[in-house]
Amino acid sequence: MKVSDEAHLPLVLRVSGDRVVGRPRRGVVRLAFPALEPAAAFVSSFGALVEVLEPVEVRAELARRGAQLTQLYGRPEMPKKKAGRNGDRPGKVSSATQA
Repeated sequence: MKVSDEAHLPLVLRVSGDRVVGRPRRGVVRLAFPALEPAAAFVSSFGALVEVLEPVEVRAELARRGAQLTQLYGRPEMPKKKAGRNGDRPGKVSSATQA
C-alpha cells in the first residue's frame, strides 16, 4: 500500500507491526495477511492515509465497503446559502415585500 504522505509512514509502520514485509520503499509498504477480509478490514482503518496498490481483490473489497458506507451515511450536505440579497434571515419577510 502507498502511504499518502511520508509524514504518516512511522504511524503506519508502528500500527502494522509484524504484518510489514521487507522495508518500505518510496512510501510503499508491503503487508502480509492470511485472507482478503482481514486485509481489507485492517487497511480500511487508515482511511485515506493509504492507497492499496495490489491485490486488486482488496481494492475491490475496499470500494464495496466505501459504497456501503456512502449509501448508509449519504453524501455530506452542502452548506446552506444565506437567505435574501440583503442578508435577511430565513422566514423573515423584508419590509419591501410586506403587504
